[in-house]
Amino acid sequence: MLVDVMYSPPCTSQEVFFATAPRTFLNHHHHHHQQQQQQQQQHRYQHQQYESSQQLQQASSTTHHSMPSGMYSLSGDQTLVDHEGTVRRLSTAQRERLSQDLTVVQTNLHILNDMLTELQPDAISPDDLELLQELNETCRMMQQRVAEFLSQVADDAVTLTLIQLNDELNSAFQRHERFKRHRLRALRAQIANRDVGQSRAALPSTEMVPSQQLQLQLLTTKHIGSSCSNVTTLI
Repeated sequence: MLVDVMYSPPCTSQEVFFATAPRTFLNHHHHHHQQQQQQQQQHRYQHQQYESSQQLQQASSTTHHSMPSGMYSLSGDQTLVDHEGTVRRLSTAQRERLSQDLTVVQTNLHILNDMLTELQPDAISPDDLELLQELNETCRMMQQRVAEFLSQVADDAVTLTLIQLNDELNSAFQRHERFKRHRLRALRAQIANRDVGQSRAALPSTEMVPSQQLQLQLLTTKHIGSSCSNVTTLI
């Protein structure tokens, strides 16, 4: 089952990402059951987001004189943000949540690559095509949020992983574009072949079947025999 990853930047919320259960290519037939689980998890994450917001308000109202100049703590768990609002270091809890949510992104990315490998552009079913498009759109949305996260976080412990994941997503999107182009060419070829077949069917046939050829041969033989008998009579 496919998943949509929602997150707020660390400078506005302690939660880095808010992820729901992944929707995979293998279990998408159980969509209704997993929708109920997704709704339950969504309620839990909303509650966690509310608690994080309350903690953030308490942390932001406290002055930390022990921090270096131009830096302050976003929470009691050593999250560092500079005076420009760039997060220099995530808290342990934020890193754990980020790791979990990046696993979800990687799961969807692997499924997208597997589908592009296994499916044939000229023989893909409508259901698989719809799922492939939905998965591609979801991964693009995830990539946009990864890019936004990179623009606001400068934690060396996570930026390298995010940059690598962003590159892998771009590679998958390029594969999907090639898949679409191959499918478009296959569709055009099918339409062209169908039009040629219809044009040939509309033309009158100049070829005779074997029975017609045999009848013509018999008529020709009779005509020649009759002509010969007439010549004999005249002689």
